[in-house]
Amino acid sequence: MDLATSTPLPAQITLIRSQELPDGIHSSTRLKSAVNAGAMLRLRRGIYVHTADWLAAPPWERHLAAAGAAAMTRSTPVFCRETGLALHGVPLIRTPDAVQLRTRHQGGTRLVPPPVMTGSTDPRAVVRRHLAPDDDERAASASVVALRGIPTRLHEHVAPPRTSRPAFRLLVGAGHEPPHQDLAMGFRDHWPGSVTHCAVEEFGLLLADTVPRMETGAGVVVLDAVLGARVRSGARLSLEVLEAWGGFIHSQRRLGRWRACLELADARSESAGESLSRVRMLDLGFEPPQLQVSFDLGGTVARVDFYWPGVGVVGEFDGKLKYTRGSGLSGASAEDVVWEEKLREDALRARGLKVVRWVWDDLQRPGALAARLHTAGVPLAKKS
Repeated sequence: MDLATSTPLPAQITLIRSQELPDGIHSSTRLKSAVNAGAMLRLRRGIYVHTADWLAAPPWERHLAAAGAAAMTRSTPVFCRETGLALHGVPLIRTPDAVQLRTRHQGGTRLVPPPVMTGSTDPRAVVRRHLAPDDDERAASASVVALRGIPTRLHEHVAPPRTSRPAFRLLVGAGHEPPHQDLAMGFRDHWPGSVTHCAVEEFGLLLADTVPRMETGAGVVVLDAVLGARVRSGARLSLEVLEAWGGFIHSQRRLGRWRACLELADARSESAGESLSRVRMLDLGFEPPQLQVSFDLGGTVARVDFYWPGVGVVGEFDGKLKYTRGSGLSGASAEDVVWEEKLREDALRARGLKVVRWVWDDLQRPGALAARLHTAGVPLAKKS
């Protein structure tokens, strides 16, 4: 599972724009030479990145870099769908496979391939130059895939409620500006001075157009974050406002999924893993748990992710980011955080509670999650 984090991390990728140098030589000449030597990559026309930085960065950082390059090279880009959500800092289960933009051109979706990132050099040769001694074949293959680049996918604007597609196309062609907002902070955090403007589709429309196209679990992850104020940009909408944006969904099938995701959304979930866990439990037929229940452990209070009071079972989702993020915020080492978790779990068991834990891999393999919950004694939901 490729979790696109919403944590504001320092950028690992520097965006370099080609320009004329004081000696009269255009920097693109030198940058192209660096590309052919495997030291640099061409991300977009006139925008370059260091190869080592690109290969070392996580997928979501590469996606944001490609979006930043699009903002630097296109005149009036309006970001939409998963890219728009990523710029807001909404947690996504998977990193988008393309930079998503709106277009005034008619004809539906159009895919614009990226430039050849490695110039005249074979990508496999570039990877060999940058592999660490302990990298295996799997790491090499992943690096070659990363050098294929990130395309741009262009989408027509969404027609308002009770407006036909042909009529709306005429409006857009005449200069009508669909709703959008400036979100340059999504780039300034990463590349100060490089990207000065960033138009993103209106947040409510962004959600209504994107969530219904997602698998239900991924959609609930997004909506939980919005309702629970876990969006880095600060964007937040109430359930009532989200329901109203459903008027922009013209497909009955997608409208049904939108409503289903809204019904499942819960502001109390505190992470993408907790949100997805709830959906998986429902799909597997388990009794819905209570969320964020607190227990007095004699001087300290433990708040647990999930609790089934009828059987005395506590459920905890273990995400890898939990320990690294917790250590960064508290100043404690990751080992200290793990030890504190163990003591907390021991105290819960001392109260007669059973504790069951699961990780991302279990959410990818529902049978594994079901086995863990069954073994712990979590009951199935009663059939109505």
